Amino acid sequence: MLANEQARAILSKHLPGLLDAPQLSLVLSAVEGMAMGFTLEQVAGMAPGVFTAEVMQAIAEDLVQLSPVAASDLPEPPKLSLWQRLLARLASWRARRSSQ
Repeated sequence: MLANEQARAILSKHLPGLLDAPQLSLVLSAVEGMAMGFTLEQVAGMAPGVFTAEVMQAIAEDLVQLSPVAASDLPEPPKLSLWQRLLARLASWRARRSSQ
């Protein structure tokens, strides 16, 4: 989503200031692009107070309206180290756990 300008605009609409937050820049640089491999649900699991069910629903409704993107237009997924893959799995587990 971060690589798509329309999707970034949707995130900015529902979570004003999120993409400009210094914390996001720090996280992105600290994990060397790992956030590009996270799903929205995984990110939401890390900040459930920000990504409420209502916000997630509104984002999903807007994302459905976007034109599909051809697979050939997608950026190459990042190559993750072992610890980055483990962190991604932990984030996924937390997202599933918080949605129960």
